[in-house]
Amino acid sequence: MRSLYAGDTQGNLWKFDFSGNAPWSSDGVLSFEGKPLMVAMEAGGADARRQPITVQPVVGAGPDGGAIVLFGTGKFVSPEDLAHANYGVQTLYAVHDNGVAIAANAVRTQLQARTAAAVPGGPLLSIAGDAFVYGTFDRKTTSRRGWYFGARAAAQQVVHRVRRADPTPERLDAGEADDTALVLEITDRVRESIQSTLYRLLVQRRSVWR
Repeated sequence: MRSLYAGDTQGNLWKFDFSGNAPWSSDGVLSFEGKPLMVAMEAGGADARRQPITVQPVVGAGPDGGAIVLFGTGKFVSPEDLAHANYGVQTLYAVHDNGVAIAANAVRTQLQARTAAAVPGGPLLSIAGDAFVYGTFDRKTTSRRGWYFGARAAAQQVVHRVRRADPTPERLDAGEADDTALVLEITDRVRESIQSTLYRLLVQRRSVWR
């Protein structure tokens, strides 16, 4: 293992670099001079609410030796998370780690948007969006740092690790990570099943820390 990615409830996606020799220190392993690779935030500019990351990211091989990090946002681990007002609008992200951090207010500019629509007669969603290539963000070309896919309603939380629709090896190559429909199998039925289970468990427990 050379690198580790992890999120926090403030929407920060951190990268830890273990390529050097042990023992490691907190100052020595945190990449990007102590800054996150990106910050997950709702649309809305400087006053937008941050999106918590409580699931394990999935890492795939990216172009030029970089990595593509896939994760969703949402929080469902404490009693206050039951309140509808605290849901927020959550997002699925795929960000290309090319060795440069993305400024907090530039994520939705440097990533390509993806949208979803119901497929008549089918349980899955149709994913659409402009074509792009992974690379350094360039307004004059289709080079983008990845893609993002917004939830259709505030009640939709990503509280389970993102999984591929195809159950074969979890490490993704660059082409597979670019295929949103292959990477994600997100339907309303799955989301409702996860949420109903978590609601039931939280209601039954007097304290989430017991």
